[in-house]
Amino acid sequence: MDKLEGPDSDKQVSPTGKTVILDLPYNQAAAACYVLNGLVPVLWLVTEPPANRTLRYHSIQALALFVAVAVVNVLLGTIGAVVGWMPLVGQVIGLVIALAQGVVAMAYLGVCIQLILRVYKGNPGRLPVISEHIDKYLDSAN
Repeated sequence: MDKLEGPDSDKQVSPTGKTVILDLPYNQAAAACYVLNGLVPVLWLVTEPPANRTLRYHSIQALALFVAVAVVNVLLGTIGAVVGWMPLVGQVIGLVIALAQGVVAMAYLGVCIQLILRVYKGNPGRLPVISEHIDKYLDSAN
């Protein structure tokens, strides 16, 4: 029951039980990973037993998503700062990069909301690119 299914599966995958530290049901704890991405996933990875594969999966996925978006925003910000010094063209390119950062932020918010809703309902919330890597990591860690 703890094994995660494919992205389109509506099968219930959240194990029953509560977290050690905040006494939250596992579906709420997994959804919380996507609300406070920098803090909650680390809390669950440190305090929850390794046998809770679902919660560990969502903690790692939330951290990976958070880091990926942070890296993209830092790269865009750096490019915008460097190009922004160019006369005339730099301001236009800087504006385009700022708009791109806004699009990235809105996409990130949309993905997080979708994952929160899916996980809270007990459905698997798996991102296509990183889910295979997380599964391999969790398999090797056990």
